[in-house]
Amino acid sequence: MVVLLDGATKRVVAGCEDGLYSLRGAVRVEVGGALAAGRGAGVGGVLAAGGRALLARGGALLHAGLLALGSALRRAPDLRAALPATLVPLPDSSPPHLLKGINSDSLDGPCAAVACGRRVFLLRYEAASSEFKIARSLTVDRPANSLLLTTKTLYIAGEKPLKLNLPSGALEAFGMEEPTIAAAAKKHSPPKAFLLIKEKPTEILLCYAECGVFVDENGKRTRNEDPKWSTAVYSWEFVNPFLYVIGDDKVTIVYLNDDAYRTPPCTCDTASLASTASECYLPEIFTLKLKEPVLLGTAPHGIIIRTKSESGYNVSIIEGMTAFRSVGASVESLATISDTRGSTTDLAQSPTDGTPQDISQESVEVTTGFLADIRKRARQLRNKHRKEQTPDDVIKEILTTEVDLKRTTNGRKSPATISEFDSDTESDDSEEKSESPKGPADLCAEMFTRQVRFQS
Repeated sequence: MVVLLDGATKRVVAGCEDGLYSLRGAVRVEVGGALAAGRGAGVGGVLAAGGRALLARGGALLHAGLLALGSALRRAPDLRAALPATLVPLPDSSPPHLLKGINSDSLDGPCAAVACGRRVFLLRYEAASSEFKIARSLTVDRPANSLLLTTKTLYIAGEKPLKLNLPSGALEAFGMEEPTIAAAAKKHSPPKAFLLIKEKPTEILLCYAECGVFVDENGKRTRNEDPKWSTAVYSWEFVNPFLYVIGDDKVTIVYLNDDAYRTPPCTCDTASLASTASECYLPEIFTLKLKEPVLLGTAPHGIIIRTKSESGYNVSIIEGMTAFRSVGASVESLATISDTRGSTTDLAQSPTDGTPQDISQESVEVTTGFLADIRKRARQLRNKHRKEQTPDDVIKEILTTEVDLKRTTNGRKSPATISEFDSDTESDDSEEKSESPKGPADLCAEMFTRQVRFQS
């Protein structure tokens, strides 16, 4: 079953084994005036693309008007809602198992990608003939696990990640210069999902069975650390700014801001509390214990899932912001989450794991907005400490880099007091000068003396 919460229709539509349904009841799908029933009526996928609705039904691909779909979804059960649809001819006997689309009426290039077995078709909608035409036909090394379509590029999760530049580029391997991606391909571990994190600049999360890799449009790493999870995870979805990781008995929500999984900038200030290169900013994580969750689709602010209960199945919407607010994390606190530093957390070993609970109950990590506010205050104090430098401190720092530094016995650096041009000075004076650090005026005088002697 697939659920779509479409922005154009503002309605929920569910594709089931016996047909198409709205929250009001069944919606009949008519192709050429004929009504399909029985096993051939099952709908396995629904999406909006090019201002139209695409449906994978009974091993075939259909398209219908979005306005007609919205009207059918609003009809009462007694009115026997019907949706007139048209067949999209595809030169492949394999049923479509993946659909991805771009819902834009003004898009000139391909607006939908359809995977049928090892074949992937790029479709373009022609308003003049009211038909979908095949723009490109591709053959990959295995049935695709995931598709990601943008206005400029198509990404395919085959045996290894693949990339196709639109409209006429060649199909090529993607991200193989990244060691993690290359190692996965060598071990025949195919990518499971492509997730678009940001459009400008492009950032993609490439999901594997046990970890993910953040890369740009050229396959180069964008974040220092990789998110990790257990092999029990089988679905991923991103609805800005939250990553949803769906496993056998839980849904993990990860707050992804610009700092998550990145190494903080290094500073040379010994008094600074900045982390070393071995540390990274950890994201905030919320874990919801559920029974056999299944990802059905996305909503404007979250995901739609199906869970098992004693009486059958339930369909629910999970929103990341609502989940974090339930434990006291404010929007401002979530913006400061990047102050959390440490080694990468394995989602499979999250301390939030507890006894299974009903969908109305939540199992969360003990990290609240109060702690996030403390981290924010600590960062403000560190920044204030770095900025509070007197003019003498600035001059001394500049001059210290000009004059040679020599390390004293206690391991700290102090300005050198004897240069190669001062060999005629008394040793006693040199010892006294080396014991007491010079001020900015003394350093200026010494530099001037050295320059005059060098020029003479």
